[in-house]
Amino acid sequence: MCTIHTDQKWCFYCDTCDTLICSMCATLDHRSAENNLLKIDDTIRSFRSEVDNILQKFEKCRQRFKSTENSIEHAQKRLQNKLAQARSDIDAKAKAEITKIRNKAKLLTDKVDKIGQERDNEYEKALMHNRDQMERADQTIAAVNDLMRQADDFEHLELKPKVMHNLEFQKELKFEPVNHGPSFIGVRFQDVVSDAELGEVCVSEKWQLKGEFGKEVAQGDASNQLEAPFGVAVTHDDLLFVTDKKKVKVFDTELHFVRKFTPSADDADGRSESYLTAVAVDSQRVAVADKGRKVISVHNLDGSLIASISNNMVEHFLTISSLGCLVLTNLQGQSLLCVNFEGKEMYNVKTLVNGEAAKPTGVLCDDDETIYVAVHYGRSRVDEVQRYDSNGAFVATVAQGLYNPIEMAFTPLVT
Repeated sequence: MCTIHTDQKWCFYCDTCDTLICSMCATLDHRSAENNLLKIDDTIRSFRSEVDNILQKFEKCRQRFKSTENSIEHAQKRLQNKLAQARSDIDAKAKAEITKIRNKAKLLTDKVDKIGQERDNEYEKALMHNRDQMERADQTIAAVNDLMRQADDFEHLELKPKVMHNLEFQKELKFEPVNHGPSFIGVRFQDVVSDAELGEVCVSEKWQLKGEFGKEVAQGDASNQLEAPFGVAVTHDDLLFVTDKKKVKVFDTELHFVRKFTPSADDADGRSESYLTAVAVDSQRVAVADKGRKVISVHNLDGSLIASISNNMVEHFLTISSLGCLVLTNLQGQSLLCVNFEGKEMYNVKTLVNGEAAKPTGVLCDDDETIYVAVHYGRSRVDEVQRYDSNGAFVATVAQGLYNPIEMAFTPLVT
């Protein structure tokens, strides 16, 4: 009932005054054109709808907050991992440099020892030769002296030719001369450890060229060698997985054939033919992209099938995220997408360079849930590698000024 006209029921809501009113209130106090009178039922429905909309927006805000919180925690975890890795790298670098210096010192010492031994041997040979010469001379002189002491004059004259012949040895005496030159050996040191710092601290991520290599090699039975290799991946125990036409072939560190398996067969109706374009591995699984059949097959490391996922976005590049999802790029669609092992799409985002659409190619995932994507902008030397978080949100550019980057891979870190 109305609190002013106690015999009247509330029947309107004055939206202008934000108050419930009765018919008498409407006639007496809320009759101006400025007052917007609404039916109570309509007002309640409008109010509930407005509250629901606000709550829905808040729930989306909560989800964004949670996603942002997760990303911050991932970034914080990544920072701690990078700090630990940086400390480990510094220690490893110091040990490696110490080992290099010790190895160089050993090589230099071995070289000095070898030269010293060779020269000492020459001096020893000269000593032995000269001592032998003198020993022979001493024996001859002793014999002549004995003869000269014991024989009389007539015997001396009779033995004269023999004595003089024996004394001819002095003309044959040849002593090795003294050569003081080889007696010297020294070392002129170079500044192996300079005053420069061991390294510099990098406060932003930037990839640098470590080295380049080439030349395809495959050993073993001719039937198991590579014919048309395309996608490659390496396990933590250094097994090399390669897509080769319709098969995946596995090789060891010496590129000897280990095994092979066929991920999927051609469609029975012949409308789509298997064309394997990418392979990705983690500690337990192998994922293979079949562009021909638009299928991603997931296998155990021995090749046995776990799941087969159909997706029209399958092209040439694929990786397995640390969260147990499949991340792939679609060059024509200019997008990066993620699906789980049931085929459900987790996200699908456009790849951009300077705010304009760009074509993604190679993709890989780090252990800290960071995603790296090679992106093509269509101009010379402006392609780049970008970093995304686990939700597909762009984080930063880590390498710029590239020319046509295609595929990427991480090596196992040995410490």
